[in-house]
Amino acid sequence: MNYQEAVNEILELKEEIRVMEYKAQEATKSYEERVKELNRYKAELNEEKMDVEQLENVSFSKILYKIAGKYEEKYQKEYQEYLTAKRKYDEYAIDIQQVKEALEHYRREINAKQLELQEKQANLRTIYKEGQELAQKEEEERKRLYRQKKELDEAIQATNRVLNLAKQAMDEYSSAKSWATYDTFFNGGLIADMVKYSKVDHAAEISNQLKSASTMMKKELSDVKMAFTCELDNMKDGTRFWDIAFDNVFTDWNVRNRLGENIDQLASYIGKVGQISSELQKERSTVEQKLNMLPRY
Repeated sequence: MNYQEAVNEILELKEEIRVMEYKAQEATKSYEERVKELNRYKAELNEEKMDVEQLENVSFSKILYKIAGKYEEKYQKEYQEYLTAKRKYDEYAIDIQQVKEALEHYRREINAKQLELQEKQANLRTIYKEGQELAQKEEEERKRLYRQKKELDEAIQATNRVLNLAKQAMDEYSSAKSWATYDTFFNGGLIADMVKYSKVDHAAEISNQLKSASTMMKKELSDVKMAFTCELDNMKDGTRFWDIAFDNVFTDWNVRNRLGENIDQLASYIGKVGQISSELQKERSTVEQKLNMLPRY
């Protein structure tokens, strides 16, 4: 057998496995549907059995039927209904067992053919020169994909950290804005100012961590050849974005507006980072699929 004939055998075996997997999938669906139907028949059988048992036991209904002279007629009717339900249940149980056995047969055949496929693929890459060259290329591709997967995992981890910090900062600014609104319209006074600026200070601390995390994220994104140009406006100094207000400098209304601007900027930033994160996840799934497609031996 030459190399091409060996390749054709592998292709034929793959097609057999594909067909068998389709049959197993259809058998699984059929089995699950029949189990549901069997449960329905079982419920009907139990109801009919209870009707018969109620007539057999001493009960007020039994006494009434006997007085009316209709007990035997009623009992025969209920008993026949019970037998009919039991026959349906038994027949369906046998049918389900046959479907289950067919499904198990498909699964055994698939496992056996997959083992055979692995053996043929291994032989193809060891016996034939063309196969040895192919195996070397596949191994190089596998290493490349694993490196790419590792870089994508690092980029995903970096974007997740940025997203978490940005959401925390936005939550703090939102809370501060609520206190600023209260202070503006209800003259919250010193207590409102203290709570408000405590929230702002905490948001500023988180924002400093966010700046560092954003820098790291861009580095990780560059490793996977993915550009990210979005910036939070006015992040370079503490007087424009991060230090939004000082007591007795801006009016409460200005403070509230600046907080709102920061929240809007963070919301937009989160949306764009989230989009990048989704793209990274898709790319990682693609790499996983390519790795799974490479033969194992």
